[in-house]
Amino acid sequence: MAVDDIDYVVAVYRESGQWVASPLPPRAGETLENLVQAIRQFPGEGGNLGFVSIHDDAAVVLRVTGPDVHIFISDASAAEDFSLAAEIIDLVGEPDDDDEPAVAGDTSLLKSLGIGSSDLMTLCEDNEFYPHDVFAEIAERLGCGPQFEHARDESGA
Repeated sequence: MAVDDIDYVVAVYRESGQWVASPLPPRAGETLENLVQAIRQFPGEGGNLGFVSIHDDAAVVLRVTGPDVHIFISDASAAEDFSLAAEIIDLVGEPDDDDEPAVAGDTSLLKSLGIGSSDLMTLCEDNEFYPHDVFAEIAERLGCGPQFEHARDESGA
C-alpha cells in the first residue's frame, strides 16, 4: 500500500490508569504486519488500540492484547483499492451483508471498553461520517478525545 493512501495512524493505550495517544508514521499502516507490530510496542494495560484512516474512505480499528489481535474495518469494499484493507478482508473474511459499504471484522473488539457492536456499526453506517468522525466519537466515548485529537494533529493529518 502506498504511504499516500494512509491519512494517519494513531495508537491509544492506557498507562498508569491514564489514556495516552501517540501518532505513528504512515508507514505503520502500509501492511497489517507493520500495524500490529507498531501497536504492540506500547505498554498498554488491557490491550492497545490502533486507528488507521485509509484515504478518508475506510476506518480501521485494531486491538492488540498480548498475542490476540482483533480488527475491524468500516468499509470492506476498500479492499478493492487499498492493500491494507485487502489484507484485513483476507484475515477476517468477506462480510455476509451485500449492502455497501459493509463493515467487516470483529465488531465487538471495543465491547469491554463500553462500545458494543451495535454502537460501532451505527457509527460506521452513517454516510455523513468520515473515518476521523468515527475515531473521534470512539475516543470521546473512551474518555480520551483530547489525547486522540492531539495525536491526530501531530500526525499532520
